[in-house]
Amino acid sequence: MKPKMIVKIGVDIGMIIALLCLMSYEMVGQAAHEWLGIGMFVLFIFHHLLNLVFAGLHGHYGAVCICRALYYRAFAKNGAKEEEP
Repeated sequence: MKPKMIVKIGVDIGMIIALLCLMSYEMVGQAAHEWLGIGMFVLFIFHHLLNLVFAGLHGHYGAVCICRALYYRAFAKNGAKEEEP
Protein backbone atom coordinates (compact mmCIF):
# COMPACT_ATOMS: atom_id res chain seq x y z
CA MET A 1 0.00 0.00 0.00
CA LYS A 2 1.24 3.51 -0.82
CA PRO A 3 2.35 5.73 2.09
CA LYS A 4 -0.23 8.41 1.20
CA MET A 5 -3.03 5.83 1.40
CA ILE A 6 -1.79 4.70 4.81
CA VAL A 7 -1.91 8.33 6.02
CA LYS A 8 -5.43 8.75 4.62
CA ILE A 9 -6.66 5.64 6.40
CA GLY A 10 -4.94 6.75 9.62
CA VAL A 11 -6.62 10.15 9.44
CA ASP A 12 -10.01 8.52 8.82
CA ILE A 13 -9.58 6.16 11.77
CA GLY A 14 -8.49 9.09 13.94
CA MET A 15 -11.62 11.00 12.94
CA ILE A 16 -13.83 8.03 13.81
CA ILE A 17 -12.22 7.64 17.24
CA ALA A 18 -12.41 11.39 17.91
CA LEU A 19 -16.08 11.46 16.90
CA LEU A 20 -16.93 8.57 19.20
CA CYS A 21 -15.12 10.26 22.09
CA LEU A 22 -16.82 13.58 21.33
CA MET A 23 -20.23 11.95 21.52
CA SER A 24 -19.52 10.68 25.04
CA TYR A 25 -19.25 14.12 26.63
CA GLU A 26 -20.19 12.92 30.11
CA MET A 27 -17.47 10.27 30.08
CA VAL A 28 -14.57 12.43 28.86
CA GLY A 29 -15.34 15.72 30.59
CA GLN A 30 -15.40 19.27 29.30
CA ALA A 31 -11.66 19.91 28.91
CA ALA A 32 -11.04 16.67 26.99
CA HIS A 33 -14.15 17.34 24.90
CA GLU A 34 -12.79 20.73 23.86
CA TRP A 35 -9.36 19.34 22.97
CA LEU A 36 -10.92 16.46 21.05
CA GLY A 37 -13.03 18.99 19.14
CA ILE A 38 -9.92 20.94 18.16
CA GLY A 39 -8.22 17.71 17.11
CA MET A 40 -11.28 16.67 15.11
CA PHE A 41 -11.25 20.03 13.30
CA VAL A 42 -7.55 19.64 12.44
CA LEU A 43 -8.14 16.10 11.17
CA PHE A 44 -11.13 17.35 9.15
CA ILE A 45 -9.02 20.00 7.40
CA PHE A 46 -6.15 17.53 6.85
CA HIS A 47 -8.63 14.97 5.46
CA HIS A 48 -9.89 17.47 2.89
CA LEU A 49 -6.39 18.53 1.93
CA LEU A 50 -5.45 14.90 1.31
CA ASN A 51 -8.54 14.39 -0.86
CA LEU A 52 -8.42 17.47 -3.10
CA VAL A 53 -8.16 15.25 -6.16
CA PHE A 54 -11.48 13.63 -5.26
CA ALA A 55 -13.14 17.05 -5.00
CA GLY A 56 -11.90 17.93 -8.48
CA LEU A 57 -10.40 21.29 -7.53
CA HIS A 58 -8.08 21.56 -10.50
CA GLY A 59 -9.67 24.57 -12.19
CA HIS A 60 -11.55 22.63 -14.87
CA TYR A 61 -14.80 24.41 -14.11
CA GLY A 62 -15.35 28.15 -14.14
CA ALA A 63 -17.60 30.13 -11.83
CA VAL A 64 -20.41 30.30 -14.41
CA CYS A 65 -20.39 26.53 -14.88
CA ILE A 66 -20.49 25.92 -11.13
CA CYS A 67 -23.35 28.41 -10.62
CA ARG A 68 -25.29 26.83 -13.48
CA ALA A 69 -24.83 23.35 -12.02
CA LEU A 70 -25.96 24.53 -8.57
CA TYR A 71 -28.99 26.25 -10.10
CA TYR A 72 -30.04 23.13 -12.01
CA ARG A 73 -29.43 20.99 -8.95
CA ALA A 74 -31.59 23.24 -6.77
CA PHE A 75 -34.50 23.88 -9.13
CA ALA A 76 -34.69 21.01 -11.60
CA LYS A 77 -36.85 18.03 -10.73
CA ASN A 78 -34.36 15.18 -10.41
CA GLY A 79 -32.29 16.75 -13.16
CA ALA A 80 -34.77 15.63 -15.82
CA LYS A 81 -36.83 17.69 -18.24
CA GLU A 82 -40.52 18.03 -17.44
CA GLU A 83 -42.80 16.08 -19.71
CA GLU A 84 -45.74 17.81 -21.31
CA PRO A 85 -49.15 16.22 -20.64
